[in-house]
Parts: sequence; structure tokens; C-alpha cells
Amino acid sequence: MNFENMNALSQKVEGVLGTVRTLKQENAKVRKELENAKAQLQDKSILLDTANANIASLKSNLSDTNAKLTAVGASLTDAKAALDARVNQVNAQEQALNEKLVSIANLKNLAAEKDRDIAALNGIINEKIELLNALNAKVEEKDAIIAKLMDQLQAQSDEIADAQEKFNQLVATIENELGTDLSIEEPSVETDDVQEAEESVEAVEEAVEEAADEVEQAPAQEDLPTIEVHGAEEKEESKSRASGEGSQTSFFD
Repeated sequence: MNFENMNALSQKVEGVLGTVRTLKQENAKVRKELENAKAQLQDKSILLDTANANIASLKSNLSDTNAKLTAVGASLTDAKAALDARVNQVNAQEQALNEKLVSIANLKNLAAEKDRDIAALNGIINEKIELLNALNAKVEEKDAIIAKLMDQLQAQSDEIADAQEKFNQLVATIENELGTDLSIEEPSVETDDVQEAEESVEAVEEAVEEAADEVEQAPAQEDLPTIEVHGAEEKEESKSRASGEGSQTSFFD
């Protein structure tokens, strides 16, 4: 083997050794990278286990949440049913309230009509009261006249009775003096004053009767207040007194 071949072989060996050294370095580098990859894979495996545990926990929580959501859904269904029932109840109450409002409006209209009727009746009542007040005033005026006339008649009756008594005493004295009974015709003592008083009483009685007729002929109205016309009893008493006193036409009873 010559020098050139040795040199070439040496270069080849050097080349192979360089290649081997390079391969060893790359192999060491790959091993290191593999170890790093294994470490990273181990870390990722731990992380994956943690993630799986978290996922399992999340699944459990999700299952609980789903159960809670199911319960909430059932509660919501019940609440919706109760709400629908309440809405139906409110609608029924609103309908009843509307009916009551209509009834109240009808009652208000009826009350307004009754108020108008009452106002009209009050007007009629006021007219009747004014008429009755006027008639009562007339009756009171006539009663005063009757009372005055009755006083006059009583005074005249007292005077006539006194005159009769004195005349009787005079006749008795004369009879005692003469010793005999006297036959004396009873004179009529119906004077003009008595006749005038009786005519006044009759006129007053007629006026009172006319006033009473006006009250009786007034149109009747339901619920009108009853107002008495005073003087009816006084009228009857005046008639009886006038008839009783008018019968005293003689000095002798």
C-alpha cells in the first residue's frame, strides 16, 4: 500500500470518525430532546389527568345543574300554570267589575231621574204649601173675626139676660104691689144687631167652607205632607153657638 492510498484511507477514516462524532452528537442531542419530550409528555399527561379530573367534576356539576334546571323547569311550569290561573281570575274579576260599573252607571242615571222627579215633586209641594199657608192665613183671619163676633154675641147675650132678669124683677114687684098676676105677651127682642151678627157669622162660615173646598179640590199627590187647616172645629162651635144664642128671642125663658 502506497502512501497515497494510506493518506486516502486515513482521510476516509477521519471522515468516518467525523461522521461518527457528528452522529454521536446528533444522537445525544436527539436523546436530550427525547428526554425533554418525555418530560413534557409526562407534564402533559399530568395536565391531561388534571383536565380529565376537572372534566369529570364539571360533568358531575353539569349533571347536578341539569337536575336543578329540570327542577326549576318544573317549578316554572307550575308557576306558569298558577300565573295563568291568576290571569284568568283577574280577567273574571275585571269582567265582574265592568258589569258592576255598568250597574253603577245605570243606578246613577236612575238616581238622576229620581232627583228630577223629587225636584218636580218639591216644586209641587212648595206650591201646595204656599196655597195651604194662604188658606191657613185666611182661616186664621176668619177665626179672629168669628172670635170677635162670638165675644160680641156673648156680651149681647149677657146684656139680654141681665135685661130679662131686671124685667122679671120689675114684673114681680108690680105683681106684689097690685096683688095680682099680670098677663104680659112676650115681646120679640131680635134686634138689628143680633141679625147683623148672625149674618156676619154666616158669611164667615161660608168663607171657611169655601177655603176648605179649595183644599179638598186641590189635586192629590203621593208623599205630599199632610197639613191641617185649622178652624174647622171652631167653625162648628161657632155655628152651634150662633144657633144657640140666636134662639134667645124673648125676655122670658
